[in-house]
Amino acid sequence: MKSLYSKFVIITASIMLLSSVLAFLGSNLYYQQKLKPSNDAKNTEIALDIAEFINENPHIQLSDYLENIAEVGYQIYLVDAGDTERFFGAAFRDTALKNEVKAQVLNGEIYHGMRQFPKQTFVTGFFANELTNTIGVPITHNSKSYALFLRPDIKLLFNEMHLLLAWLLALTILLSIVLVLFSTNYLVKPISSLTAATKALAAGNFHPKLQTKRNDELGELSKSFLQMAQKLEQLDDMRKEFISNISHDIQSPLSTIKGYTGLLEQDSLTSEEKVQYISVINSEINRLSILTKQLLLLASLDRNEDMMKAQRFHVGKQIENLIKTHQWTIRERDLMITYSLPDITITGDPSLLSTV
Repeated sequence: MKSLYSKFVIITASIMLLSSVLAFLGSNLYYQQKLKPSNDAKNTEIALDIAEFINENPHIQLSDYLENIAEVGYQIYLVDAGDTERFFGAAFRDTALKNEVKAQVLNGEIYHGMRQFPKQTFVTGFFANELTNTIGVPITHNSKSYALFLRPDIKLLFNEMHLLLAWLLALTILLSIVLVLFSTNYLVKPISSLTAATKALAAGNFHPKLQTKRNDELGELSKSFLQMAQKLEQLDDMRKEFISNISHDIQSPLSTIKGYTGLLEQDSLTSEEKVQYISVINSEINRLSILTKQLLLLASLDRNEDMMKAQRFHVGKQIENLIKTHQWTIRERDLMITYSLPDITITGDPSLLSTV
């Protein structure tokens, strides 16, 4: 099973990769629809300006002028009607060019090779160093017709720039990976702490250490977790206290039954005393039965059921019965109790009040 950390890194890297592919496709679409026609028009204007200058200045040395243009940052191919060709500037990677194209330019047409370059080529088509990826214009020099094909020398123009862009791209990718690793650790570490705190809570540690200073969802989750741990600790304390109390409540009637059972073993008891003691024992047995039922009814508290059975009863009579129930304890301590009880009736649960 992969950890959340590795999942987050993989998902983030996948998103970056997918975003790069979509961005590349989008930029290619933009290049095909906008940049390539614009680049063709711009270079056509430059080629026409060169042709116009040559046509208007027949005294210039054509080769020297084209060499100067090439040194500025262009690749040039010149051909005449006799198929005599010359190249100026950096060499073309592919010099294949149809004779029909040459003839069209010699006849006065303009060749838009950049705009017509294959559309299936991606943005890298801008850098395609091919003779077909040029602008062709007709020129006339000393009454002789030529076809001039021109394209920018990308290598010369971007010699330093492409190194800068390559370093920029490499550093961007590297820094992105590093930042993803750090950001993932920043996001996943609190979740790992919560996992450890959950295990500690399951083991009975109600005071796990958690970072609650974050002002985000994880910080809120940590605060809620600590509040839950505090409430669970309170419930656990209540459970322990309840077990202690109910153990005492059960022990009390058992002690009474044991005491009166011992008294019944005496031979000097009268019939009336035996009946009284047996009555007390039966009363305590009934009390134990009621306590057992109350234990079973505790589960009903979560279902909002009322475990108290309210009724009208005589308080003085109940106190008198309690005194009789503990009569054997009173005798063991050589005590004597006299009482005068008021005639009062109340509404409540006599069993629960007896436990109190």
